[in-house]
Amino acid sequence: MGESVLLLVGTPKGSFIVEGGPERDGWDVRGPSCEGWPIHDIAVQPETGALFAGGGSPWYGATVFRSDDRGDSWKAISPDLTRQLDRDKLPIMGKVWGPDAVARHQSTSFYGNALALTESPKKEGLIYLGTDDGLVQVTE
Repeated sequence: MGESVLLLVGTPKGSFIVEGGPERDGWDVRGPSCEGWPIHDIAVQPETGALFAGGGSPWYGATVFRSDDRGDSWKAISPDLTRQLDRDKLPIMGKVWGPDAVARHQSTSFYGNALALTESPKKEGLIYLGTDDGLVQVTE
């Protein structure tokens, strides 16, 4: 028999951890974590078991969270990693559109999100985070 199985899930309401037994039975759901921030990606550092989550908030921007206790507690380990742009002032197709265009504030996601996160396979704690404003950030 093996160890328990963890399924790491990022959602608009935070991160969830689904844990099952070695036979993939007896599933237990924990969450939401990461202060209820929208979480777009979660990664694990296999050697230490540390978990990393990339999230975005329209109020605080994109950040990286870390858990060293299998997701029981999380700590923000970065500041806002976006350009901190106001999407309502960005030209699209050569024009700055109003908030009613294409239901921008109803059916589109907030700007300033963490979209992709991974840890370096060569250096523990070196995290790469891609944001929807075109940046790839590196945090240690």
